[in-house]
Amino acid sequence: MDMFNKMIIIFFTFSFIGWIWEMLLYAFKKDKIINRGFLHGPILPIYGFGVLLIWIIFRSLEASLFIRFLLISVVCSLIEYFTSYILEKLFHKSWWDYNDCKYNLNGRICLKGILFFSVGAILSIDYVIPFIIKIFSYIDVFLKFYFTFLLMFLPVFGFFKE
Repeated sequence: MDMFNKMIIIFFTFSFIGWIWEMLLYAFKKDKIINRGFLHGPILPIYGFGVLLIWIIFRSLEASLFIRFLLISVVCSLIEYFTSYILEKLFHKSWWDYNDCKYNLNGRICLKGILFFSVGAILSIDYVIPFIIKIFSYIDVFLKFYFTFLLMFLPVFGFFKE
């Protein structure tokens, strides 16, 4: 599978997984189901971009698990912090608030979240993404093209909620 198709599949797979995660997390915490993103539809781009960026940077890194974990933690922190800041400035709304969590930075990131996202990123790079790429390697080239083309235009139909 070519790099472009891999990137599209990774982005949308993890945007969808992130949306499911956030929906379930919120449902358990607040006892109701709502779409936690800023788009209509089942994707949270921060998860897709985050995993994709981390995969691009770290997929070939030959380092110990500990070093990879530390570096990925830094990248996860930067992605989450600046995404929070940019969304707040663009939409004048906060999508998450970690002020009630121990060891948070301006309520935008917290230690518990970064540890979770870092472990998830390592599992994604080492196991989930190779599995997804292997599954898509069995699909006909035309179907892969059609599928990724369709995925690329999904956000156009489910544009911003706010």
